Amino acid sequence: MRDYQELVDILQSVLARPDDWNQAELASLAEEYAEQCRQVNERARQCHQLLRRGQLAEAVRQAELEPRLIDWAGTLQFPERDRWVALCELMGLAVPPTVECERIKDINEAYMLSHRQESLLRLWRYQNLVRAPINERIETLRRLAAANETDLTWQDDIRTFEEAWLKELGQQVRALAKAEDLGQLYRLKSQIHQVKWSTAQFNRVAQSLDQVIQTLEQKRQERRAE
Repeated sequence: MRDYQELVDILQSVLARPDDWNQAELASLAEEYAEQCRQVNERARQCHQLLRRGQLAEAVRQAELEPRLIDWAGTLQFPERDRWVALCELMGLAVPPTVECERIKDINEAYMLSHRQESLLRLWRYQNLVRAPINERIETLRRLAAANETDLTWQDDIRTFEEAWLKELGQQVRALAKAEDLGQLYRLKSQIHQVKWSTAQFNRVAQSLDQVIQTLEQKRQERRAE
């Protein structure tokens, strides 16, 4: 099969020189162009099906195979295409199918989503490497889960890290209670209530924190009354 860019260059040259048209040559070019349009649509259909199944990485991988789908489809959709189609209809040549632009658009958006996921994955790996605070890693996990809603493993990871963070928070609450540091306890309370938790253990930690703050507030009031 001829390179798609070379084929389109020939079609544009032929359309610019109507006096040199040759029926046999036009028929051959029409068949070749129509076949490339069918093939690009078939690849687009396969990639789109993968997207609908939630297989983003595989859809992007197949779209990246040579010839690259986005480039291929964009080149076949050349500015003079309508003139070529009209010529084919007029002369009884093979009429090319319409390029599936909506599917191509969805696949192009998948590229952008894939790049965002790669950036988040790099951040996630770095945070684990440097042992970043658990709450920061949970936020990255949530962004990864939102970027790929069909992959439920991210939700499992979120729950695992939330449970670890809540255990860490419990230790912080006990230490701050012992130090009677109300300022830090209120800041901690504000912080954990800004998080959308997926584990029920949050309620137990939140109640424990509220009780500690209430007890310390009572102590402070009693001291002031003395």
